[in-house]
Amino acid sequence: MSYKYGPFRIGYSYDITVSNLALQSAGAHELSLIFEFNQQAQLRLGGRRPAVPCSDSANPLINDSKKYNRKSRRLF
Repeated sequence: MSYKYGPFRIGYSYDITVSNLALQSAGAHELSLIFEFNQQAQLRLGGRRPAVPCSDSANPLINDSKKYNRKSRRLF
């Protein structure tokens, strides 16, 4: 549930615990206050956020360099 007032948004949510901890936990109440920056830029993009490019070193799986070879691991 949320309420929007200008660039501010106030929200409330309740999280229910569904794991085995449900007997020990009564869930959680969450309140959030959000301030949205640069709303006009978001409208120019049709509501979509622009992509943020990652550097090659951020994802070693797409880098062909031998620098980031995955090491084999033994469990036992």
